Amino acid sequence: MKPRRHDAPVAVVLGRRGSGKTTLVKAKLRAFPRVIIVDPEHEYPGEVCESLGQLYRLARTTRRFRFVYRPARGLASKGELDAIDCLAQIAYTVGNLLLVIDEADRYARQGKDTLPYVRLLIDEGRHQDVGLVAVARRPGRIPKDLIENAGWLYLFHTHGAHSQKYLAGIIGAEAEHLATLTAGEYLEWNERAGVTRRKITLGPRGATPLRSPIALPGGDASADIDQTAKKTQNS
Repeated sequence: MKPRRHDAPVAVVLGRRGSGKTTLVKAKLRAFPRVIIVDPEHEYPGEVCESLGQLYRLARTTRRFRFVYRPARGLASKGELDAIDCLAQIAYTVGNLLLVIDEADRYARQGKDTLPYVRLLIDEGRHQDVGLVAVARRPGRIPKDLIENAGWLYLFHTHGAHSQKYLAGIIGAEAEHLATLTAGEYLEWNERAGVTRRKITLGPRGATPLRSPIALPGGDASADIDQTAKKTQNS
């Protein structure tokens, strides 16, 4: 997978705890020079930002970065949902980066619409060279519009008839193999090549990258992000 301008990835990584999701994502992130990570479980390395305002200011002025935002553990409050959507707004405004949302099913609004700026990234992020990666355990709680618009799915061990039936509607009969995958094994699906069974192998250069945007940042960011971030932090 070669970097191509205006073809930033939308990817979903699914599987139970301990199946290898985080290991795979960490390896793939090596290909991306500009990354923002939502990290509620404190699993990803990077520069931890204490506030959304700080993260936004740094992202506007830094050429290469890996910024980590760590919401509180546990059930997501309304304020945390607003914070995730503000991060999506920051990503869209700054441009040319990858936004990773770990434990994304924690922030999915089951039975409701996708968060507005997350929805914008799904639909229009490629025009800003912004990719989106959602990492989750429960496929049924990931918004359908996110999975249906994903160019890449990385599916680790998933048990349960409901989850397998749900994923079979996307990748076909190969979903029946999800319950037999061992730790580190996963099915990689993309809209061009279909389904391939793989196992995590970390060589000198890490795993094969998702796909990296190559444009350099440019243009001014919108002035209202700081105000949005302050409101979110105070809510």
